[in-house]
Amino acid sequence: MLAYSEKLKNANIWEADLKTGRPVVRTVIRNDFQLDQEYLEGLSERKTVLFSANQRGYQILYRNLYNEKRYIGRVLVEEIVNLIQPGDYDVMEYLADFIQETITLKGLTRGDYDGQLDQDIRQILNGQIPDNQNLLRMMEQKEWRQEDVYRCLKLIPNQMEAYLVSNTAIVDRLHVLLPACYTLLYEESAVVIVNMTRIDKTIKEIVTGLAVFLRDNLMKLGISSEYSGFFRLQNGYKQASIALEMGKRSGSMYWYYYFENYLVDYVRDTMTREMPVDFLISEAMNTLKQYDADNHTELFHTLKVYLRLERNLLQTAKKLYIHRSTLSYRIERIQNITGIDLEDEKERLKLLLSFALEEQIGT
Repeated sequence: MLAYSEKLKNANIWEADLKTGRPVVRTVIRNDFQLDQEYLEGLSERKTVLFSANQRGYQILYRNLYNEKRYIGRVLVEEIVNLIQPGDYDVMEYLADFIQETITLKGLTRGDYDGQLDQDIRQILNGQIPDNQNLLRMMEQKEWRQEDVYRCLKLIPNQMEAYLVSNTAIVDRLHVLLPACYTLLYEESAVVIVNMTRIDKTIKEIVTGLAVFLRDNLMKLGISSEYSGFFRLQNGYKQASIALEMGKRSGSMYWYYYFENYLVDYVRDTMTREMPVDFLISEAMNTLKQYDADNHTELFHTLKVYLRLERNLLQTAKKLYIHRSTLSYRIERIQNITGIDLEDEKERLKLLLSFALEEQIGT
């Protein structure tokens, strides 16, 4: 919050931010607004709008502030002492334009985020070669090394059109929550670079520490795998983006998504973008399907269960409700019919991938 006035004593009772001590809107009020459809729809307005009294018990005249296409805040006039008049709309437009221009000219929306260092990191994210001097200086200050192990985190609003707070406010908050990391804005998202070698937390502890922040701001988090080398950030960012995309598509109720959890799905999707699924499936599977159809057997299903249970005879027999000797006979029969060697690690991997692709056909 930049500034506010109080015509009436205690008209607004603010909470103090636990980290910065700055005044913030009370949690109970923020929670009410997050569920209010009128409020969410008003976040994209570019003109002065009158917010109804349904939420707060009095009307509020407001104008959103933008820095080009980026939402940066809001000016509000509450109808507490005097009724809002038609002419107040023009006054609000003039006031909001003045504040918006002042903030932009003074660089209040940029802070450190649009500095040369951020620009250099954005070049890495774009696949370009930056001036390494600024980056090396930052790494030296943080006692980071190029060869350390890193992760990239990407945060976006759950609904891209609904920003509960400005992007810069999100980054500012992340600076406070993750002071040992580096945070910047990139493509309407917040990007966090985490040096896993130097930080004294696990990734699980970091994500747990962000849980309330993600929930309160209705945001989603994508998490890359660990990678060695600071300048491989672009690939880490791609992984975090893929995790977000696939996690949201999966319908998961979690606020965060690890790329590792979607690795197999990503490999499968990448393969099938270039070639139809039925061209990628092992010939041995088609042979078993045809054999089962001709002989009323269940060798195809037996092989799938056997491989997914890591060739554990006891567990597979229990799963299939058959005797171990019967299972052993089926496995031998499968190898004779198809000519595959189940002791071959590559052969097993090919079959497991084929089963995953075959299931994709079914969906």
